[in-house]
Amino acid sequence: MRLTYLWFSYENTAIPWPYKEIAQYNDYCKWLGIMYKFYLKPVITDKMRKLCVIVTDDMNHIKKPTFSDGFTPENDIYLYTLYDYRNFQNMPVKDVQRTLLDLIQKRIMEYAVPNNIEENIFEEVYNKIIENDFLFEGRYMEPVSNNVYTAQMSFKFDYQNNGAGNDMFVEIYKDNRLINKIKFCGIGWRAARGYIKYIEWIDENNLRMDNLNDGFLYWKISIDGTVELDSFQKSYNHNVFRLGLCYYYGKEIAGNKEKGLELIEKAAGMGCKSANEWLVYPQWRKIWWG
Repeated sequence: MRLTYLWFSYENTAIPWPYKEIAQYNDYCKWLGIMYKFYLKPVITDKMRKLCVIVTDDMNHIKKPTFSDGFTPENDIYLYTLYDYRNFQNMPVKDVQRTLLDLIQKRIMEYAVPNNIEENIFEEVYNKIIENDFLFEGRYMEPVSNNVYTAQMSFKFDYQNNGAGNDMFVEIYKDNRLINKIKFCGIGWRAARGYIKYIEWIDENNLRMDNLNDGFLYWKISIDGTVELDSFQKSYNHNVFRLGLCYYYGKEIAGNKEKGLELIEKAAGMGCKSANEWLVYPQWRKIWWG
């Protein structure tokens, strides 16, 4: 059996004020889980298929999460560890993350050792996160060559600084020499979560990558650094509207209000009711990106 699912979270028994602070602790746990899983080598064991570690402030009111992922309950392992959220108050962000990671790591090791799961695998991941000072970056997917250039996707995310440097890049190589590093999206965590499934050359100088966050969108990236966002199905007026919103608000692509407005007007002309409302009622525009 192979460990195929790993998840960390923070659970509170009541929603204290401010709720945003508690949500942030949960976000930190989730992000540590993404980072941890990315670095984790395959874990083969007869003990579990899924491992969930939950930090809670009350062991008497724990609730086992439910998922519809096809795993049978006997292969799901839920590990709880107690910590009072009030101890985090006024604590620097890096110290909060280190505390959470230490709590989670300790609980994993408490389970791994008596169950004969190789603890070195988990220790290596822990050490790597600490050594990188919680800065999460790496290469993603296999490099793709067109016999002239090789493209390699990479990402960077600094969660402790509220996502500063949260970027995705395409590195372009020729004869094993880096000739360009192109930022194409400011959402680096998508790589770690596997939201981008392919990268391919469409001709000698241009790449295409899908965007599973929106489904119908893809990036077209030139080796000279030009980045465009486009739709697989531009015959659908709502897709054109969504594409226009991306450009107008600078989501998925560098902002270009002029181009975004042109696409939104085109969608309205194609009969998109939402695009027409966006144009007619400016006060509603803030709700269209959500």
